[in-house]
Amino acid sequence: MDHLAQFADTLDRIRKSNDIFEKAKLIKYLKDLDVKLSHIAKALGMKPSYVAHYLRLNKLPDIIVDGYYSKLVSSTHLFILSRLKNDAQMIKVYDTVLSESLTALQTEELVREELYQTKTEGERYLPEEAARLERFLERAIDEKLRLKVIQTRIRAKFIIEVKGSLARTTPLLRKLQKLLSDK
Repeated sequence: MDHLAQFADTLDRIRKSNDIFEKAKLIKYLKDLDVKLSHIAKALGMKPSYVAHYLRLNKLPDIIVDGYYSKLVSSTHLFILSRLKNDAQMIKVYDTVLSESLTALQTEELVREELYQTKTEGERYLPEEAARLERFLERAIDEKLRLKVIQTRIRAKFIIEVKGSLARTTPLLRKLQKLLSDK
């Protein structure tokens, strides 16, 4: 059977399978044939990130796979657990999922804590607060700017954008630096 026929046959088997681990193994098989993830995704009508999630299922320890087949955890739990870096982490979190009957959302929080050593606590920086900060900075440097706030559960950043040449933006950056260092 030539590569194109193998590819088509494997895609057909992936589409027909109801077993997520079989799908994961078949996707890995295609990947091992040097088929690009983007090609696999396009052929299956999935996003490449979703195909990558399936690939990660192949690294789950047998105890977690058995837990899925025993209906102790859902497929969503599996996708979340597969984000962890090693078997020890996966088994540790899996044990907690079972012992505390964690939902998928709670499992995601626990995995985030394990990966980034940070808890999701506190409150979000509100858009109104960002708008106030933007107005404050504009008054301080006497220029129109664009402030973008990106906040996730594990980090936050401000992006301050001022358009113009170096002759225009360098003095503005120095004003901002002075403003921030004087406080």
